[in-house]
Amino acid sequence: MSIDYVDKKKRETEKKISDIISDITKAVSKEKDWPICLYEGPDDNIFYSHFFSESKKECHHSIVCARKSNVYKVVNQIKNNKSLKKYRTISFVDHDFDDIILENDVPMYTTPCYAIENFYCSGEAFERFVKSELNIQNCIDPEKLDYLKKHFYNSFLNNIGKIAILNSWAFFQRKKGNNYRKVCFDDVNIKDFLKAKDSWKYLSEKFPEAMMPSNKEKEDLASCYIHEKPFFYYRGKWVFLLYKQQIDSIIENAKELLKSGKIKSKPNIPCATISSLVNYVPLDNQLEVFLKANGLA
Repeated sequence: MSIDYVDKKKRETEKKISDIISDITKAVSKEKDWPICLYEGPDDNIFYSHFFSESKKECHHSIVCARKSNVYKVVNQIKNNKSLKKYRTISFVDHDFDDIILENDVPMYTTPCYAIENFYCSGEAFERFVKSELNIQNCIDPEKLDYLKKHFYNSFLNNIGKIAILNSWAFFQRKKGNNYRKVCFDDVNIKDFLKAKDSWKYLSEKFPEAMMPSNKEKEDLASCYIHEKPFFYYRGKWVFLLYKQQIDSIIENAKELLKSGKIKSKPNIPCATISSLVNYVPLDNQLEVFLKANGLA
């Protein structure tokens, strides 16, 4: 992959801070009393506003900043802008691989996990999803639901080691100050990666210009991601893709149960997107407190 391609990808994801400030200025000129909500991306807007009170779902300014660093930059711009700092500004960011979260005067919610996608992969969200989307809410006994959950988690955990390697590699690039990995994540085909016999070799061939950790560093990095709920700490995008893959497996499994007579209702094939799965995500306690404290819930 050429450096020119990497630079092109980087430029495509950039959004000028001046343009974001201009969007905010135009928004508050129309509705001065609405809070300004800063998001990393459109998916964050969908996720967080889902938990707003009915009145605030419509009555707030949604400003998508295109990346986390832009959220920080916009916050600093607002703090130093006499005409904008008088308006109520609230920001939402993912924790990512950051060890330190910046402190500032603007209320900022930071996920307790890697990113918002991890919320979609919780056991409670999965159970809600299965009961509703597979249309088995009133006709499946706990034993059958437990069977589906075990099928999901067993399949998920079979691949979690590879996901740990992917995260270890990404974290290594971050520690070394290598921004190369930020613009290359979209080039990881999750299905091909999971099929690869040697995950490290796949990454070295996929990204020949990126640094590779030593064997000792690989061991140290992998140990960082061993946890009883490991998927909660992994990069959200990969977890979400893996989650969707397992959902497809669950649907096929449910079809087999239907044929065998173990499930009496007809499964409803879902569209496993963030905008639909958000309906099954339980409200995180930390987020609930934050939203209430800032008048959004």
